[in-house]
Amino acid sequence: MAVMLALALVHGPAAALADETAATSASIPAVTAAADRAAVSVTTVPLATVLVPAQRDVPATVIAIDAPALGAEISARIESIAVRVGDRVQSGDPLVRLDCRVYQSRLAAAQASLAELEARRRFAQSQLDRALDLKRKDSISDEIVDQRRSELDSLSATMDVQRQTLVQAGLDVERCTVRAPFAGVVTERLADTGGLASPGTLLLRLVSTGRIELSARLREGDIAGLLQATALRFTHAGTDHAVEVRRVLPVVDERLRTREVRLAFRAEAAPTHPPVHPPAGAAGRLVWHDGQWRLPAQYLVRREGQLGLFHAEGARARFHPLPRAIEGQAAVVDLSGDTALIVDGRQRLRPGEAVVVVAED
Repeated sequence: MAVMLALALVHGPAAALADETAATSASIPAVTAAADRAAVSVTTVPLATVLVPAQRDVPATVIAIDAPALGAEISARIESIAVRVGDRVQSGDPLVRLDCRVYQSRLAAAQASLAELEARRRFAQSQLDRALDLKRKDSISDEIVDQRRSELDSLSATMDVQRQTLVQAGLDVERCTVRAPFAGVVTERLADTGGLASPGTLLLRLVSTGRIELSARLREGDIAGLLQATALRFTHAGTDHAVEVRRVLPVVDERLRTREVRLAFRAEAAPTHPPVHPPAGAAGRLVWHDGQWRLPAQYLVRREGQLGLFHAEGARARFHPLPRAIEGQAAVVDLSGDTALIVDGRQRLRPGEAVVVVAED
């Protein structure tokens, strides 16, 4: 019994130490396994492979450069209106006819008055010629010659006035017919047959079909990109039309904080047929590329109220906020193209969390 007790005392500490060492060794794989389970499996791609050209678009409307309301220039009763709403007209086509009898009478009276003055002037010229002939013979005084010359000059001046009266009467007769100033479409009828028109009375509204341009409103921050773009197009009804900036208005809308841009439709370099532009009033989208590259919206995530992206840095996930990003829109990224963008597994990540890249696309 004493021998056994002695052996236990000798081997007891060594056995305890051995048991502790064995337990420690067994715990190392368990800790490593736990760490592996804590890391999130993700896949990554180089950022440059998913960036897309920055395409911008804003609403735009085709407007007619010429869209006047045609009015009467004289006082007269409306005899007839030759067009209806929707009719296409050519430049010079008669649109409205006014009662012209009074103005035709004034024109005839002006013509008759001018004819009378011409006859009187011919007589005054012959009187002056006779007086000059008698003066050479010393048969009349200088006073009579001067009187004949004065009469002729007075009649000449009166004829000049009458000629202008005749021109004005002729213009009034022309104004009895209101004609189309350009090719276009009648969009509104503002008067009726039998009504009394006076100068300024609106009769018809006409919109040009050949002179159109595009109008769009942009925020201040988008103007520079639009001006730098090399390819602008207006998309309407599934068709693209090439356009170019004509003018950026130097006025900012106080309510919308935008500026209006006017654009002209570009002609084809070698057209095979007459260009077909959208009609005035057509609405569509002005589309352009501003030269920047953007990250598609599906790669964006929101953390602590900020939109951004996750990228792998070593064995950690780093959240990179994008302050100017907008929900549902591609965003400009200020990272290098070889950044390891986390694609799969990003939705459940937290900033700084351990990650394991299981595959790289």
